[in-house]
Amino acid sequence: MYGMLAIVCVCAAILGIIFFYLAHINLPLKIITFIFFMQMIVLWITGVYLSTLKDFAKIVRCYLTGVIIAVLLCAIALYAGVPDTETVFTMLLNMNIGILVINVLLLFEIKKVFNLSSKNYFGFLPYFDKYSSLFITNFTVTLGLYIPNIIIWFSTLQTVVADNYIYAPIYDTVTFFAFISSMAVMVMFVVITETNFYTKYSRYFTYITNHGNASDIENAKKEMINTMWMELRNLFEFQLVITLLFIVIGGYVLPILGLDYESISIYQVLATATYACALMQITVILLIYFEDRHGAMMVGLSFLGSNALLNLLSLKLGSSIFGTGFLLSAFIALLIALFRLDAYIKNI
Repeated sequence: MYGMLAIVCVCAAILGIIFFYLAHINLPLKIITFIFFMQMIVLWITGVYLSTLKDFAKIVRCYLTGVIIAVLLCAIALYAGVPDTETVFTMLLNMNIGILVINVLLLFEIKKVFNLSSKNYFGFLPYFDKYSSLFITNFTVTLGLYIPNIIIWFSTLQTVVADNYIYAPIYDTVTFFAFISSMAVMVMFVVITETNFYTKYSRYFTYITNHGNASDIENAKKEMINTMWMELRNLFEFQLVITLLFIVIGGYVLPILGLDYESISIYQVLATATYACALMQITVILLIYFEDRHGAMMVGLSFLGSNALLNLLSLKLGSSIFGTGFLLSAFIALLIALFRLDAYIKNI
């Protein structure tokens, strides 16, 4: 974790310094925004280790403490009457304090669990040679999630702030709400599905490594595969209900937030896309469980490639089909992942 933080923070700092040097905003705002950017990176990386802690109530308390502090500080600042010229700086400062609290509390909890260190902070780097496919898989899937937004930033929906900040407020906002709909299934997978499946998975491989007989191995294999498909089916059904619920609720809530009919139409498409996207990510994790790193990498590359191609095509066809490229690429990647998993399991 320390090695990863060191490498990523240095790389991000170089990019951040170049970006903020070119940004047409005052120096104090540059500095406070740069700190915010770096803190979010630390929060992102420490988040990778959160599921290892297994104490989800404690994790929630860490986040909640930081959020409450940030909100209270912002409320106090507004109540005290911050000058308009300093409002943005003050709000960012208070958010920085809140995120700092979260980072410190999370690092403290991680340190309590992993209380020993070899001091060999960069000992993981040689593993990139052996497990480069894992890096490519994660990179392509993650970039695939963001590439539609990056492409849409250069569409007719584009807005530019301070000559440097390019974004598409309509598309980015509905993307945010659409991805909230997939949070439930990811939590359900980590807390319930992955736990149930791992028990059967561990039992199967324990019989193999500890010289179980052929009958035990075969029975454990059938139980593992049946559990996996049953849990996947439960996730498909559960997320389908959640997605439909979000689409219906969005039709009522989003107009109140000031979004027009076109934005709501894009939201409905993106909510359906995140349904497929979340299930594709879960299937990729299962492929990696079975050491099918090549198959997982194929899914990631197909997701990124089709996403980029279809969204670039949507730029030519107009804003009326924005989101469709992401939808199609997510379902294509999901189908490839499921077919690959089925084929691999049959030949395990």
